[in-house]
Amino acid sequence: MGGHALKRTEVSYREVVKVGQALIQSECLPITVGGPGAMEAAHLGAGMAHRNEPQLMQAVDMLACAPTSRESQ
Repeated sequence: MGGHALKRTEVSYREVVKVGQALIQSECLPITVGGPGAMEAAHLGAGMAHRNEPQLMQAVDMLACAPTSRESQ
């Protein structure tokens, strides 16, 4: 579980993305309930586990145009 209110523009969101990526690279599976915020960030990192950091941060930057999942609907 993570914070639903974590915005895609926050530094913590980027950190959770990197944690999700690192977990997959360490052969661990991040499991969340799939909600917005930190949970979304963990799955984004996991889904991009085999991308380099610039590609990963580019994806975060693209999502940051809509700081919350509500704004992206």
